[in-house]
Amino acid sequence: EKGITDYACPAGGCLLADKSFGRRLRDLLDHEPEADVAEVRLLKHGRHFRLPNGAKIIVGRDEAENDTLERLGRRYGKYQVESLRGAVALAPAGLGEETKRVVASVAARYSQEKEKPTLSVRYIENEREELLEVEPAGEEDLARWRIK
Repeated sequence: EKGITDYACPAGGCLLADKSFGRRLRDLLDHEPEADVAEVRLLKHGRHFRLPNGAKIIVGRDEAENDTLERLGRRYGKYQVESLRGAVALAPAGLGEETKRVVASVAARYSQEKEKPTLSVRYIENEREELLEVEPAGEEDLARWRIK
């Protein structure tokens, strides 16, 4: 009817067709209906977790992704083990002390030193910086919080 006789294969184009991205987007819109483009861009990167209190954590999977998260997540709090041997984790700025400790424990879990009983995690928000001594998060907690 429209005169179209050939069209490209639909594979690999739209992120909305990706199940993982779709679940992340649904979670974002359910918790933050006013989310902006910067927050949607972050959905393409890292591992995503939603804590019981509603706070969202994004954790890098490799050095390149850590760099991308740092670049895109400038308005978030950044968490990384003090030795820098591990993932960058982002979480919203202004979290309470208990939630910051939970986020730090997730960052510790994705470090190369996760077998240690406690780790120092550097937390940076704006110009403020502090060290948090935490135990790495357990796999059970991560499984409950992970946005699949």
